[in-house]
Amino acid sequence: MKKSILIVLAILLTLSLRAEEGVKMDRLDWFKDAKLGIFIHWGIYSVNGIDESWSFYNNYIPYEDYMKQASRFTAKKYKPKSWAKLIKSTGAKYAVLTTKHHDGIALWDTKLSELNVLEKTPAGKDLVEPFCKALRDEDIKVGLYYSLIDWSDHRYPNFLINKKRYEKDERKWSEFVEFYQGQLEELSTMYNPDLYWFDGDWEFTAEEWKAEELKEKLLTWNPNVITNSRLQGYGDYETPEQGVPINKPDSETWELCLTMNDSWGYQHNDKNYKSPYEIIHTFVDCISMGGNLLLDIGPKEDGSIPDEQVEILEELARWNRKHYEAVFESDAGIDRKHTDYPTTLSKDKRSLYIFLPHTPTIFVPLRIRGLQSEVVSCTILDKKNTPLKWEKRNSNLIIEAPSAELDPMMSVIKVTLNTEIELTDEFDLNINSIISEDYRAFKGFGLIAQDYIELATKATVNDTMLSSISEQIFKDYSIDSPNPFYFTTLDLKKWINKNQEAFFNAQPGLPEGYFQGRTSLSENRDVLFLYVPGKANGSIAIKGLKNKINRIRVVGSGVKLSWDIHNKLYWNEKPGIVYIDLPKSECDDFMTIIAVQLNGEIELEE
Repeated sequence: MKKSILIVLAILLTLSLRAEEGVKMDRLDWFKDAKLGIFIHWGIYSVNGIDESWSFYNNYIPYEDYMKQASRFTAKKYKPKSWAKLIKSTGAKYAVLTTKHHDGIALWDTKLSELNVLEKTPAGKDLVEPFCKALRDEDIKVGLYYSLIDWSDHRYPNFLINKKRYEKDERKWSEFVEFYQGQLEELSTMYNPDLYWFDGDWEFTAEEWKAEELKEKLLTWNPNVITNSRLQGYGDYETPEQGVPINKPDSETWELCLTMNDSWGYQHNDKNYKSPYEIIHTFVDCISMGGNLLLDIGPKEDGSIPDEQVEILEELARWNRKHYEAVFESDAGIDRKHTDYPTTLSKDKRSLYIFLPHTPTIFVPLRIRGLQSEVVSCTILDKKNTPLKWEKRNSNLIIEAPSAELDPMMSVIKVTLNTEIELTDEFDLNINSIISEDYRAFKGFGLIAQDYIELATKATVNDTMLSSISEQIFKDYSIDSPNPFYFTTLDLKKWINKNQEAFFNAQPGLPEGYFQGRTSLSENRDVLFLYVPGKANGSIAIKGLKNKINRIRVVGSGVKLSWDIHNKLYWNEKPGIVYIDLPKSECDDFMTIIAVQLNGEIELEE
């Protein structure tokens, strides 16, 4: 009898958990499809243009001097309707405002603390209410950032990096927990946000924060609200910061929060902005893996948005409008082993979108490997839906490089299928397949050259094997019929000879995810070779590289290239993203190979 009761209870518990998970996924439906959000860091720290809260916590500036900024925080040019229209133009589906950072200064009319912009700044008004209204008027979801930490509150134990108010005081801590949860009740009942973006949970445990209790309260105040992961295990989705994940995160739902330059809030001296191309490249990287991008802006103290940030948003808006269906009406793309380009899929899985970070040339046909579905058409996503020539052979889809005018940032090709996409992993290359007469007659030298590269970069191939391929390729013969993917033997021989450093005695390159395209390594694994097809539209990005870089050059010409590293966080061991400047003038008509010389054997973030 007892055993039967236990079984029934176990079944009921399982059903309850499944129901709870189902409700959670329903709440997250809009977020999974959002793709783009705008983060807004705004507070008194924009007056001097210094780090929000951290500047006093780390003793960069006395606490008293930090707080003096409040007397000059005016918000006199704050136009939330204009903010909302700008955000709407980008295609963003949600926006998140910092209602209170770690400094404890609230941007709303809180009744629980005098530390708010109504009482302590010339702004003298609630800044959250008109923000929420303006977003909702534009049909944009409302997100509110809230710091669990409050380094200004006398009941909070931590104050400065080298100074605490107290170690253990259960009464004070209990009062603080009641206070912070009371502020969240205010935000919930006054503004009914769609999303809470929490921060600062690392200073205490879930039990100490009473995170489970808080989550229950939040859902009581608003049953549909969702929360980010910074709630000690009680969040709804992951929030990696600054660095794009190497590969798709385990969580089905996630977002990357990213600054435009190196600062969250407005800092007048920080001019290290990413280019629009780099922002779009990062955005595409996220959506191709099924994630969102939460792109940050930092308004000035008066509420105006810096021109550099507006320009980036306007270019992102232009690009998103042009490629809307590939971005906002899509799901994650296909596995990277099937193509060298980022992709997305339509909801019905019958359209595949290929994003081109480079401008292809006639010598660089595009390919999807292992595609079994029948193809209806291949077109460029532009006003004319310009058709492209394509061929299908076994499980290889080969698309002629576009000759039409392409997008200056990144073009998108749409492959329409007659059924839901079907892929196979049975497409591995071997030497015999490359040198076979039938294979050459069909594919032309442009694709043979690509396969030559693929074979050389996927596995250790010795000089004898490569020489065998070369000897067969360079045999004098004619192709029976005109081939749109034609690449002459002379061109190929010159190209291979020029770039032989990257092939002979080379080792397999980077695992998938670290670079969008082919790579190989020198015999000593201290030189990384990057294969860039066509003409570069902007910087070339490498993720997860931990080494110091000694030099970057173009193979064959020796021309040195400049590079920059964005989003390296001093408090995190993860490396930043390496952006290499590759001018079009230095690009090979077929494929450019870049040598990245490292300070030792390559080390990668796992």
